Amino acid sequence: MKNDELFAKLTETIQEKKETADGLAEYFGLKPSEGMKTIKDFLSSGLITDEQKLLLSDLAEHKRILPKKEEQETSGKVFVSMCMNKKKYDFIEDVRYGLKKGIEDSGNTPYFIDKDVYNDNMIVHLFQQIEQCKFMVADFTTQNTGVYYEAGYASALGKTTIFTCRADDFENVHFDIQQIHFIIWKDPEDLAKRLTDYIVRFGLDEKE
Repeated sequence: MKNDELFAKLTETIQEKKETADGLAEYFGLKPSEGMKTIKDFLSSGLITDEQKLLLSDLAEHKRILPKKEEQETSGKVFVSMCMNKKKYDFIEDVRYGLKKGIEDSGNTPYFIDKDVYNDNMIVHLFQQIEQCKFMVADFTTQNTGVYYEAGYASALGKTTIFTCRADDFENVHFDIQQIHFIIWKDPEDLAKRLTDYIVRFGLDEKE
């Protein structure tokens, strides 16, 4: 389905209800203030994924309803998926610094699950935080299988997911996802700047 046709069907489906359009924008991590214009711009952007287009198509054809977003402490935060094995890799805190700074400089709040305290099952908690996050940033440096798993789950939900990887490790990224746009970075400061610029460019920032 072409973008113009999909947009027309979406507009008809939600009957120009701004609160529904805003809810849809929020689900993708976008600024909801411009209603359907936000969705139209998103459709023509380079950020939208095949999974997100499928979600929009299903919504337009009444095959799915938008998942209800329940408010919890981490709602609206950016879920950060990355390797956290400091014993095996001595640069993990550099990666964390670059991701944290890049997200915060865009006006967003990062969420690192290893810094959280919770009592429920770890996998259940992980899924909940991904489901409730504003969007995800997944760094594939070290080719951690957990990152592949978490990014795959977020993508399947239709969540906006930003992929990053250190330049000297990008050749090791699995060929199935190498065609996806990656932010390729050289050092933590480079990562932070590129990430902030990308978030702002696609309207995922919280700057006024």
